[in-house]
Amino acid sequence: TANLFSSQTQQFGATVTGNANTSVTWSLSPAAGTISSTGLYTAPASIAAQQTVTVTATSVADGSKSATATVTLNPPAPPAITQQPANASAMIGQTATFTVAATGAALSYQWQSMPSGAGSFGNISGATAASYTTPSLAQSDNNTQFRCVVTNAQGSVNTNAATLTVVSTTGTNFILSLTPGTLRNNFSGWVGMSVAVGSSPLSVTALGRFVASGNTGTHTLKIVDGNGNDISGASTQVNTAAFAAGGFAYGLLPSAIRLSANTTYYILSQETATGDRWYDNDTTAKPQPIGLILGPAYGNGSYNVVSNMGTHVYVPVDFQYSVTQ
Repeated sequence: TANLFSSQTQQFGATVTGNANTSVTWSLSPAAGTISSTGLYTAPASIAAQQTVTVTATSVADGSKSATATVTLNPPAPPAITQQPANASAMIGQTATFTVAATGAALSYQWQSMPSGAGSFGNISGATAASYTTPSLAQSDNNTQFRCVVTNAQGSVNTNAATLTVVSTTGTNFILSLTPGTLRNNFSGWVGMSVAVGSSPLSVTALGRFVASGNTGTHTLKIVDGNGNDISGASTQVNTAAFAAGGFAYGLLPSAIRLSANTTYYILSQETATGDRWYDNDTTAKPQPIGLILGPAYGNGSYNVVSNMGTHVYVPVDFQYSVTQ
């Protein structure tokens, strides 16, 4: 006997004794699925309801001799959620991703959203995969709820609702004011600034890139330690197309990053030649008194600081922080 779902297989065998001709023929009752001349049974591609199929092997030498086995055909199990979508936080201009995991055969997915203040969920056009990533977020997206309807032939189930939090700021901006210099876009690599943290450690929650006129690209921002090593988890992205020119676009870090007191770091933005324009090292910035700007920084894997240019920066870049202990 065997228990099978759609398109699964089961190999059967039969032994004939007392005759030189040991061949058998195979048959099914009812004729659900197929069986080969060698006894390999294949369940139907679609099973609407549970049923039992009798598999019969009949001796070729003596048609009165036969043996049987049974196959229980099972319809697909209804969907069962194994991972609920989690709440998410992002800054204006970023995206957020929600993911569901479920068991069951031939699953389909439909994500739905319910804006804050709305009374019901509605389908999101084209959101039919196990994960859904929002477009660039606006403040009006705050407190929107998302859920997924998972369906197969046996039914459907809704996930729990996950809530999206959209924030505009997560702390104090390191840069108090700036004077932009000359625009350029003739370098591919990482550019930004070298900073020295003062006598108190900092908790950094977001990184920012200044948006110049005409900027439309998405840029990766990161923190690198003084030895040129990327800090784990200290990276985010900003979509400049979602922001007005003349201000910073901030991206939320996955979790807060601690910058140690009296330590040097690089704050960098990834730029591409002929891409979005950014400001050259004739740009100056005034920082908060909790640290110093040591100069403009650039590089690819190893990083350099332009000497004798304290308070000068590339791009410019920024970060949001709180003082910690």
